[in-house]
Amino acid sequence: MIHRTCRAKLAETETALREAQDRASRLGERIVIETQRADQREELLLRASDAALDQRLAHHTERERLRSELAAARAEIHELQCRVNDLEEEDSSHQSVLEARRRRAAEKALGGAWDGPGAQESGHRAQVARALLALPLASFDVAVAHERDGQGGWDWTVDGHPVNTRSTGFYGTSETDVLTGRYGFTEEELDKVRRDAHRALWERMGLPQEAF
Repeated sequence: MIHRTCRAKLAETETALREAQDRASRLGERIVIETQRADQREELLLRASDAALDQRLAHHTERERLRSELAAARAEIHELQCRVNDLEEEDSSHQSVLEARRRRAAEKALGGAWDGPGAQESGHRAQVARALLALPLASFDVAVAHERDGQGGWDWTVDGHPVNTRSTGFYGTSETDVLTGRYGFTEEELDKVRRDAHRALWERMGLPQEAF
């Protein structure tokens, strides 16, 4: 027989055991719930982390693309600025050439007008010189060529048109006089044009350079 006191203690112990088991069960349930919550939070954090990483990568890629485009744009700007500078320098140099042509044409027209102020031609020469100086530079911006005339001879042309001294009233004036007196070309420039034209013809004919 179990002593009454022992039964009481046993009952108390069983009660305490059930209570402990209940607490353990509740704790187990809470652990499961908290574990699930922790797993959910971890999953959310991982997703957020992946999304944040993807976003950072996207921002980095876009930033690098924009930097590349900016570098290309700056390179293009630099190249275009260099081209503009070259063209401006070329234009300035060409303007100087045209100004020199106009000045030489005026000087040739003036000639020795004031060597003898009483000469009848003095006033006329000065008037022609002033008229040449008043012409726009564009009127001196012409292309001169020395070309075959189709009859075995050679013609001087201005912008593709022959310099015909007879039809323009330049009687007794050579074609080169017109080119130097009206357009301000130098004899050296015309000699070079003539040599280049003859050399090109001889090369087309297959003649040796020594023959030129």
